[in-house]
Amino acid sequence: MVQGQVDLINKIDLSTKLVRNRMEIDTSKEYHYVLKSGDDSWAIITIDGKDIVLKPNSELSLTNSKSRSRLQPSFSKSVKTLVGKVWAGMGGEPEKDDYTGSGGGVRG
Repeated sequence: MVQGQVDLINKIDLSTKLVRNRMEIDTSKEYHYVLKSGDDSWAIITIDGKDIVLKPNSELSLTNSKSRSRLQPSFSKSVKTLVGKVWAGMGGEPEKDDYTGSGGGVRG
């Protein structure tokens, strides 16, 4: 069920379609879709028999892409530790080997 404007953005071919009731998407090949709702818009999406509510001004990413890492980069703890050591070597805060946070920034 769709109320208002909900867009279906295909991140692979960069096309955009307006979502409508009972619309089905092609999952037979590699895909990466983003559903995006506008002001006062919402949708109920059924995936594998489960309903997901997309509230106003929300996004939902759907993908089976094997190259997902290039679309949504993430960094392992070892990379964060290496960056922390480089930062400490540049005069930043002392390094902490047990750091598990995800925040960061530049102080000046």
